[in-house]
Amino acid sequence: MPRPTNILLASALLALTAMRAPAQTLAPDYVFAHGLSNSCETFFGSNGTNGVCTTADPSTLVARIKSGANAAVNVSGRTIETKAIGVADQAQQLAQDLVSERPKIIVGHSQGVIRSRYALQVLKGQTRGVRGLISISGPNGGAPIVTNAPAFARRVLSDLTTSGLLQVAVNAQPAYNTMASIANALREKSLPFFYDAINSPQNAFDAIMRAANVNITDPGFTDLAPGSALLTQLSNQSCRWTFNLGTTNQFTYICSPTDGPKLDASVAVASIRGKNNLLFGGLLNADKKPLLDTANAAIRAYSYTMQAPCRLSFNLYRAACDSMEATWRLLSVTENVEQAFERDIIGAEGASAGDGVVPLWSQSVHGSSPYIGGTPVTSPDGTQNFDIDSASHGGENAILGKIDTFYKVRQIQEAMGMTVSR
Repeated sequence: MPRPTNILLASALLALTAMRAPAQTLAPDYVFAHGLSNSCETFFGSNGTNGVCTTADPSTLVARIKSGANAAVNVSGRTIETKAIGVADQAQQLAQDLVSERPKIIVGHSQGVIRSRYALQVLKGQTRGVRGLISISGPNGGAPIVTNAPAFARRVLSDLTTSGLLQVAVNAQPAYNTMASIANALREKSLPFFYDAINSPQNAFDAIMRAANVNITDPGFTDLAPGSALLTQLSNQSCRWTFNLGTTNQFTYICSPTDGPKLDASVAVASIRGKNNLLFGGLLNADKKPLLDTANAAIRAYSYTMQAPCRLSFNLYRAACDSMEATWRLLSVTENVEQAFERDIIGAEGASAGDGVVPLWSQSVHGSSPYIGGTPVTSPDGTQNFDIDSASHGGENAILGKIDTFYKVRQIQEAMGMTVSR
């Protein structure tokens, strides 16, 4: 039988050891899922070996995440074909990185969010250890641009043609007009859409699609359309319009949960949303619209006034005249483009809402799909969204390249209770 003194000494040593030992916390692995037409280079800055990325350039989101106390965190990502195959098949490849029992956080961008959700909701038997999902600009409720982009692009090209803006650029002398210089540069690079647009917006749009290697009927695109079969399956809800007779006398869009695939309650979910996009975040914001209208009217009036002097100047003022005419025509077209963009791409929230590709409401995982399970992470403002201003959709040069995105990721990680011991 041990002496009481020895027992007391052993207890004191155990207490001292416990005081010195760091708190036991989870050190998560990070798995990155890139978006449509991107690769793991979007997150890592380089495409790794055979499309598998593990190390990152210093300025990337991955490198920032691995800084400081997170230096030892494991990171992984792989390049996946995102257009020719649908999201369900893409998720099978992503699941290969989700088989270990180690705690991990998935960071998805754009289509990568939907791929991740499919893996976690539908392929549960193939995934393990996932404790968190961070959605960055994810089209959780769909991206209207998928279905409306062709009509929108043709409308823009038609406006450019009708306005005569393209003709101004083509007819102007390169020595005097910047737009003509751009036109010549495009012609030299064998990009015919600039000239085709003058005669046929349809031909121009087709040329743009070919140059971008885009086929809008590819399953990777169509899966992201609002109301697609895949998004309907993942949303775990059934929605319909109903008329409230005798109360509000209005149609209401009502959604109710279905018995579809859900996220496990152990998966914490956070949405990083890009808003006030750079595409329409400048003069086209509502508070700047009067300034735009005034400038447009002034430039147009001045242009009309200068028509006669321009004709009689024998090219002495050709550069100024051409630039003035092109400017007011461009402003007119821009106003039309904004209206079409708001109607067909972003919707009622306004052209500057969202990130220029995905509407703000759609970027919220639980905001667009409240019945999918999981555990929402609450942001400091009390919502489930972590918003970033002036963020365009893109890749490493847009929302993924902003330092604020890194701060949001770190903030979310800590809110998930997965802080690495220092």
